Amino acid sequence: MISRFVRMFFFGDPVDSARLYLENAAHGYGPVLPTGILEELSEKEVRILMTYQRVALENSVQDEVDDDVYNILLQAYDTTFSYLSVNSESFRNLVDQGKHQYYGGYSQENIDKYRVLAALPRKTVRPVRQTNPAKAG
Repeated sequence: MISRFVRMFFFGDPVDSARLYLENAAHGYGPVLPTGILEELSEKEVRILMTYQRVALENSVQDEVDDDVYNILLQAYDTTFSYLSVNSESFRNLVDQGKHQYYGGYSQENIDKYRVLAALPRKTVRPVRQTNPAKAG
């Protein structure tokens, strides 16, 4: 993780800072960070990339980066998520079944966002009908 102390010294292009977060997320933790365009990566490489993108996002939030850097990381994650959803039936099924951990939590708005990115219909959560406990017999 990049410390807040180090973050103070980021100058220049937010794209460079976002790239640094992504590279740092992959540094020493496992498989090599996949590079290249999504269409040329294997499904496994796309999943690895998305995992590192999520770590980079979480680290950027913790480090309170500028909105520009965060938005670049989020857009990259969302693009990878959408690509994987469209090109992997097994991943799309996980999303459809609610078994994927959505970045940003489980608010209805966020679930809808990722279902749309996965080219799935929105699912509305119906509120449970509550009965009056005094009338329950």
